[in-house]
Amino acid sequence: MTSEHRALTRAGTDHEAISREVNAILSEFPDDRLAELVTEGDRVAAFVLGQAYESGIDRPVNLERALALYTLAAEPVETERTFYQAPVGSEGYGSTVSTPTRVVTLPAALSARDRVAAMLATQHGD
Repeated sequence: MTSEHRALTRAGTDHEAISREVNAILSEFPDDRLAELVTEGDRVAAFVLGQAYESGIDRPVNLERALALYTLAAEPVETERTFYQAPVGSEGYGSTVSTPTRVVTLPAALSARDRVAAMLATQHGD
């Protein structure tokens, strides 16, 4: 399983459609670092790339592709953070502290996904 497929499987959405879109982006723009980051599961990169396709910045406007990328970016993921706590007082060693796992989403991606989906529905007369 490639890193692309692992990232898309974690996304919990239409994996084949997202995979096709990312592959199409990579074939059009083979040196596109954002697309590479999307294949690695980077949701912020998916959001930024979605914005580029929605607005036509550095690439042609493609609302279907923007919707696919926003959908990927909007998927909730579980996250855990680990911090290093410096030594206190006469202690010679610090310690690591982990926060509980929690589910996070990108609210801006949710809004963008809904906005583009409405635009496409209007264009297609749905």
